Amino acid sequence: MKQIVKAVAIVAPLLVFVGCGDGLSNPSEDVKGGELLIDFPSKLIKPGLIEKGLISDTQTVYGYKAYKIPYTTTDEEGEQVKVSGVLVVPTELPEIVTETLGLWED
Repeated sequence: MKQIVKAVAIVAPLLVFVGCGDGLSNPSEDVKGGELLIDFPSKLIKPGLIEKGLISDTQTVYGYKAYKIPYTTTDEEGEQVKVSGVLVVPTELPEIVTETLGLWED
């Protein structure tokens, strides 16, 4: 379990929201819903980082949530195709950060 958490904690922030339709003259997207894939609060992430010696116990660690965002776009032939992307949102940020950046908290 610890290895799975470690792998997801390392890989998930590297995921990029990517869609098809690059270079089309009239791309169109239609977002429908979303699905929570990962919800890692800092209390689950920090102990593993400390154990591995990557951070000290005085360092601040934030959590994150990853959402799968399905949408419809137009392919090169003009056909509608269903695709998805990933949106990773930091959580547990201090209020000053969320206010300054216009971010939200659950």
